[in-house]
Amino acid sequence: MKPMPTPQRFGGLFVLCVLALSPSRGMAQGPILPDDLSTPIFDYSRAPIVPLRILAMPAIPTPVIPASRVRLFRMQPGFLSDVTWLDDDRTSGTTKALDADPDPDYFSLSFGNDNPLFDFRSKGDPGGIGYSRVNSQIQLFDTAKTAMSLGLQAVTPAGLANNGLADNRGTTVVTPGLSLFHELDEGLGFQAYISKHMPLLNQMGTPIRRDLTYGVAIHRSVTNNPVDPLSNVFLSVGALGQHRTETDGGKTINWDVMPGMHLRLADNWWLSSGYLLPVGPTRYENGGRWRLTCQWQF
Repeated sequence: MKPMPTPQRFGGLFVLCVLALSPSRGMAQGPILPDDLSTPIFDYSRAPIVPLRILAMPAIPTPVIPASRVRLFRMQPGFLSDVTWLDDDRTSGTTKALDADPDPDYFSLSFGNDNPLFDFRSKGDPGGIGYSRVNSQIQLFDTAKTAMSLGLQAVTPAGLANNGLADNRGTTVVTPGLSLFHELDEGLGFQAYISKHMPLLNQMGTPIRRDLTYGVAIHRSVTNNPVDPLSNVFLSVGALGQHRTETDGGKTINWDVMPGMHLRLADNWWLSSGYLLPVGPTRYENGGRWRLTCQWQF
């Protein structure tokens, strides 16, 4: 009797070769595509997925963090700064709405009834109770460390309708000025300004001095550590000069030294204090004066 043949077994290498050759044949032939497949024609009338106005918009620049800028007494700042203490009768007792047409970035304008209690006043300064004041600034240039502005202040009788002086009882005076601010070091700032009083209308005929005023000041934060609460406390010292023309034609120069301290509770909340000390011939006549103010803008 013949023995039955033994079934032939294929090795693992043969199986692997078969598996490898099977997909390679399909890849060589390529995918099976329908005969009517063609590239669609681009429709130029179709609106783009991303609107063109968004693509045309310029890139948003990275905002520059301004230096520590402090508004000092009797100093016109080189940076734009609204005078928050001007009381506008048109908005008193009402809710202020959002301004639909805000001022441009290079211009600042404040106006209202003059309040002499928020700043030091010298003898012969224009304005005061019964006057309206306008404070405007034009930014000439402004960088991270240096800023210069051209300012124009004006005072005029508010009129009897606004509980002020009548038009024929006061003088309209404009005061143009040039101001400079520069950050010398982190937390250390320098300020300087020069301005001149120029009477325009003087129906009473009272003499108005055409004083030339100027000043320099420095201020510094107590610490440069931003997490320290003392970084919001600034110490300052300034020197203020006044070139005064008397009614008889004589000229005198008065100097004042003004140390101060300023506390920034928030970006729109300031506490300022200062002491005005006259030096020279007028130090015995006027004596020293101090002032503490709180400004909150909302």
